[in-house]
Amino acid sequence: MAVRWQLITVNPATLVDAPQATQHEFVPLSAREARRLIRAARDDRLEARWLVGLALGLRQGEALGLWWDDADTRAGLLRVRRALQRQRGGGLVFTDPKTHRSKRTIPLPPPLVDALTAHRDRQEKERITAGSLWRGSPCVFTT
Repeated sequence: MAVRWQLITVNPATLVDAPQATQHEFVPLSAREARRLIRAARDDRLEARWLVGLALGLRQGEALGLWWDDADTRAGLLRVRRALQRQRGGGLVFTDPKTHRSKRTIPLPPPLVDALTAHRDRQEKERITAGSLWRGSPCVFTT
């Protein structure tokens, strides 16, 4: 604005080299590492979370941002519509996914339908056991 108003002739910001953004390359798990993860997660209460992330390639925030109304196990579809993020000073908040194309509907392979169905049953048993201490949540994966 100072240049536009002719208060100065040169914009001092143009004399500074902007820092380069670092690009982190995504390195997927090898088949061997994926099998180890599946074995390690077996019978864990969040086994389905690891299977969904691994099989569908969801980002951490996308997997944790899934709500039960996003999972249509009858039709075998999973909708990614939000992400869970930790924001400075704001705690955990639901946000839009990272990009517009990140909002998507993904077909669920039959083993994932089974894993999510078993997870829902396990979560329902936890709710019954917790009784009045249960805090309702629309999330598929809760603590």
